Amino acid sequence: ACRTLAEARAVTDEIRAAAPEDVVLKPVGVDLRDPAQIVAMCEDIRVDKSIRVRLVVHCAGVFCASWRRTEWGEEETAAVNAVAGPRLLRGLGVKGIRFVAVGSFTHRATSSARIRRWMSAMHTTSTKSPLTPAAAYSCSKTAMVAYAWGARRRWGGEGFTACVADPGLVDTAINREWPAALRGLYLAVARVTGLLTASSTGAAAVLRACFDEEATYVYGARGAHVQPSDTDAAAREEVFNHLEDLAGPQPPPR
Repeated sequence: ACRTLAEARAVTDEIRAAAPEDVVLKPVGVDLRDPAQIVAMCEDIRVDKSIRVRLVVHCAGVFCASWRRTEWGEEETAAVNAVAGPRLLRGLGVKGIRFVAVGSFTHRATSSARIRRWMSAMHTTSTKSPLTPAAAYSCSKTAMVAYAWGARRRWGGEGFTACVADPGLVDTAINREWPAALRGLYLAVARVTGLLTASSTGAAAVLRACFDEEATYVYGARGAHVQPSDTDAAAREEVFNHLEDLAGPQPPPR
């Protein structure tokens, strides 16, 4: 699934070119800022008896260069990066699911105080940014680390597992809103310091998170063990509960 059906079809064509012939791919366009679109997509999957969902990978990410609110009342970076994942699980159910959230190395700079400030700011009506764009992004990724932690605690007895895949610093279009000079400087520093990760290495981290069901946090292709963030257990629990509240009502069982 991508934001538009055209984008989803383009990605599907790339996957199909490398996948075995018997792989079935269904492109779907869904705007993760829109709760109604997420609900509709999940409902379509739930009513299709030929589909059995075992793995949900939430790899969408935005890095907004300004603090802006969606028409549904949520800060955009938070809506896509942090709230959409719980909404997907709410719509699809958690029993027997492996949930993988693609994180970011930036969240390791997020403290418990900052993540609490982020939660308070998500629904503020002020036009003045309460956080810098970088802080808003890192908090949204920290929230997914906390959510995966809380989800394992809540649903681990239902065959549910969760992992955060941290691919490292990969050159993607996520910073497309940055000024060209800033983006160029960012990449130059990343290369000089050796922090820039090949896209294939980042993809390998996500695949490891998908299929190594013992893993709970994967950094890079080798799954290095790193400290995910500086948030305490109480803050992680608050974030999990906050995102669960935002995810909306549970759909009726089928």
